[in-house]
Amino acid sequence: MSVRLIRAEALKLRKSRGLVIATVLMTLGIGALVILIPEFYRLAHPTAAFAGGARGLQRIGIAVGFIGSIAAMLVGTAAGTGDLSTGIFRDMVATGKSRAALFGARVPGALIYWLPLVTFAYLVSALLDLAFSDHHPPAPVRSASLPVAVARLFNQGVPAIHQYVDWYLWILLYTVFVLLVSIGLSSLLGSRAITLGILIPFQLFVAPVLSGITQLGAVREAFYPQSIALIEPLGPGGRGQHSFGVLVTSSLTVAWLVLAAWVVVALAVGLWKTSTRDV
Repeated sequence: MSVRLIRAEALKLRKSRGLVIATVLMTLGIGALVILIPEFYRLAHPTAAFAGGARGLQRIGIAVGFIGSIAAMLVGTAAGTGDLSTGIFRDMVATGKSRAALFGARVPGALIYWLPLVTFAYLVSALLDLAFSDHHPPAPVRSASLPVAVARLFNQGVPAIHQYVDWYLWILLYTVFVLLVSIGLSSLLGSRAITLGILIPFQLFVAPVLSGITQLGAVREAFYPQSIALIEPLGPGGRGQHSFGVLVTSSLTVAWLVLAAWVVVALAVGLWKTSTRDV
């Protein structure tokens, strides 16, 4: 695999102004908003809970992971179909470039674009969470008005370092997984719109609905959102509700195997189609 091919893939993504704007808004923008909006509310209502802390970190993690996964789909489909839509693929094949190498360059090229972006977005959001945490949690209140007591109940103090690391790793897992699956599926279908039309509804609607149909049995464990939900770090109130429907997968081993299978199959079919595509 040529380093020049990888750099060309990353540069192609960076030069797409619309893609850059969309992915920045869906990572850095959403991460900042979910912490700044509650903070502005607290400034207007001093008895409200602090915007930061463990609950703030959980909101950031879920928002950046969930919305960031959609942004990762945009990046993955752009990497998987960019050379096809512009006709570059035909020209590259005509020059004798290996089709396998052309497909293989898409993955590291997309990662070079995505990893710094999502890391910077989470870092900024985590720093905001730290800044807006309650650095001096008050002692238990025995005689206070109900709003003050409720506010102090939800002020969790400054999260531990491992909590910031856990959420960062989960966001990386979630978004990179979706990125790789998007590259493979879009390379197979050859259409960015069709790929997004399949993955977005599946993740947002189909998988959560089907996970609640008990008649499907163990088949529901094959839905990757279930595996992502099981690996999600625990919030201050436990796992609680999540956006992936009824939690079905109960084993971390099964969850990791499901995610690995999705990635391997998606990249395998993408490589196969790229290697056999007519030009």
